[in-house]
Amino acid sequence: MSHAAHGLMSLEKATLGAKRLADSPDGYKASNQTVVEKMLILSSLAAQLQDARTHQLQLLKQLTELEEAAIRDQEFERKRALYRRHTLANGFTVLRLAKPQENPELFLSVCPHCAESRHEFHPLHPFGSGLACSACDATFVTA
Repeated sequence: MSHAAHGLMSLEKATLGAKRLADSPDGYKASNQTVVEKMLILSSLAAQLQDARTHQLQLLKQLTELEEAAIRDQEFERKRALYRRHTLANGFTVLRLAKPQENPELFLSVCPHCAESRHEFHPLHPFGSGLACSACDATFVTA
């Protein structure tokens, strides 16, 4: 049910409650002014409740986003721990899988720029006299 529908139901309940106060079975008849005042109070409370529910949903959405980001960060750190910095022959540094035989499904060498700045693992491909990243166009000369 939408927030607007909940708010409308709360307002209807408030109106019904005010009507019951005015038509109580013990014969007490509240003045029109008292009924209106109580209806306004109930309406105000219903609006406050609606605002609180909306705020709660916004907070829950933020919490979910933070939890998802934490899971992504943990997964990145877990995977990043499998790689070590490897210096190529002419001084360029790439990330190389520390134990390729234990993780054959992972890339042997990945772009250090993408891993460090974007938290993404992109393989390095042979390119001319070196390696290249197709994601960020970085090149690493090997000779």
